[in-house]
Amino acid sequence: MNRGGEAAAAFRQALALGADPALHRYYLASVSGEEAAPSAAPGHYVETLFDDYANEFDAHLVGLLGYQAHGTLARHLAGLGRGSFRFALDLGCGTGLCAPHLKPMVQKLTGVDLSRQMMDKASALGLYERLVHADIVDYLKGTDERYDLVTAADVFIYVGDLAPVFAALDRALAPGGIFCFSAESAAREDADFELLPSLRYAHSERYLRGLAARHGLDVVRLVHAPIRDDQREAIAGMFVYLQRPENLRPGAPMRLMRQ
Repeated sequence: MNRGGEAAAAFRQALALGADPALHRYYLASVSGEEAAPSAAPGHYVETLFDDYANEFDAHLVGLLGYQAHGTLARHLAGLGRGSFRFALDLGCGTGLCAPHLKPMVQKLTGVDLSRQMMDKASALGLYERLVHADIVDYLKGTDERYDLVTAADVFIYVGDLAPVFAALDRALAPGGIFCFSAESAAREDADFELLPSLRYAHSERYLRGLAARHGLDVVRLVHAPIRDDQREAIAGMFVYLQRPENLRPGAPMRLMRQ
């Protein structure tokens, strides 16, 4: 309703009355420039949101909001002409919307998500060899697998600071591997990321390119295209395709970003 000032006052009052501080500071930061945005959405918020959303998620997101990130991400991935990937990891897999698009290109597909209810839907597709209930950074840090494809479709709208994701990916992405993801486009290029009143994060292209360079990943493709509709307007997004050079081992020191 674009009544951000009133919303901010309500969230401040809730905090004063003892409401969940992590959750309500996140809410407050989304509607008020006075609060610094947290680095990511609270994990319990994301898990509860999608557990409750699981049964109508696909119909609402694709049918009502015109969500298209999963198809767009996979289409441009296929356009890279890499052929078949041996081991693929679908970060924030949700109900498995990406799986039918990815499976023709991969031999073994693993999905990771915070919501068990969403993963139950994904499991019913029969397209994942393995599904793991975990935070994506925790999984990347702990896995012994080396993936030649890692995808994240519409996941980073709940993560502002992507540095921990890229750092954890250093050991999980195989030499020559592809890391591709979608992100909402920030209105300001001088900001790394913004927390919007929609409770979603948007990122700047400058920030994403800088992270890729610092972690030794080459930008092989970056496509600007809509992700979904919101309030009957298309949400601008980016589809980013990064590759680890063949001669860069997982966990090896990263090259310095050019000034």
